[in-house]
Amino acid sequence: RTVGTSALSRKIPRVLTARSGVLPPGARMIASAAAASRSTIQLPTGLNMEYFEALPSAGAAKAPLVLVHGSFHGGWCWTEHWMSHFAAKGHPVYAMSLRGTSSSPQVTGEKTVQLEEHVADIRAFIAAVVPRDQLPVLVGHSFGGMFAQKVAEAGEPLKGLALL
Repeated sequence: RTVGTSALSRKIPRVLTARSGVLPPGARMIASAAAASRSTIQLPTGLNMEYFEALPSAGAAKAPLVLVHGSFHGGWCWTEHWMSHFAAKGHPVYAMSLRGTSSSPQVTGEKTVQLEEHVADIRAFIAAVVPRDQLPVLVGHSFGGMFAQKVAEAGEPLKGLALL
């Protein structure tokens, strides 16, 4: 079965990352940086947190970005497009999976997560992962934006706050 394309979709250039090395007609490749690597870190809050990291190829010339996902996601949601894009622009980029999501399991015996626990986890993550001499830009998407605002409200030193 052949599926046609609308006139509008033919006018909009597509930006893709190449998985197979073959790009469809009209597509263009974005600048590549190191792919995001997956790690875990034991935080002083008791959480063994999953996170992803993409570093610029030529040192960290720009502010680090710490990405906080929204509901029903994990740090993985930033890895396909955003992390390599910002790393290619010179930003070290970190994306965490919040407590009780993805591969950041809930602490044993707990059935719910309180807002304050997410805030404490994010602050502990920043302290553990972001170099001490750099202030991060905290980026919160959707429900993660509320946690990002609460982290800023709690007095975490930040270079900036972005809510998506």
